[in-house]
Amino acid sequence: MSRKILALVLMLGFAATCARGEDDETSTAPEGRVVPLRVQVVFTRLLAEKKVSSYPYTVNVAAAEARHGQRSSSLRMGIQVPLSVRADVNQPATVMFKDVGTNLDCMATVLDAGRFRLDLSLEQGSLAAGGWEAISSTPVLRTFRSSSSLFLSDGQTSRYVAATDPVSGEVLQVDVTLNVVK
Repeated sequence: MSRKILALVLMLGFAATCARGEDDETSTAPEGRVVPLRVQVVFTRLLAEKKVSSYPYTVNVAAAEARHGQRSSSLRMGIQVPLSVRADVNQPATVMFKDVGTNLDCMATVLDAGRFRLDLSLEQGSLAAGGWEAISSTPVLRTFRSSSSLFLSDGQTSRYVAATDPVSGEVLQVDVTLNVVK
């Protein structure tokens, strides 16, 4: 029984040492090392330089060396909006539901020199506000989609994307912050 406890203590000590990076003199990830990361993605909407809204989302992801396979994290947050659909004006309307909200997929790879590659795929759908009532009696949905890679170090924040809604003029900024979980 004491050998099992000793083996467990040694394994836990080794895992803690690896997580702190003490076995890494050259700051290159050792073979098969997995680094736990916390990634925060903040969607901020601006209208004429005034902040309209800001929504933060946080996911944990395990970063590994590319040759050891990537691990991913996903987040889905939203609602389903009922939409009235009519194939013919003489037919009764049917109701279908459309997902509206935020979808976030993140994969991370350990690079050298304490850097990480984040592969992000983002989608955000929302109900468009203001002025649409005159055009349509059903909700108008706005969608933003993006996929890209970022190269970040522990504690670093980067502007992932900034895009302008062509109808409302609202600017969507997406900022990403990476932290190594210690």
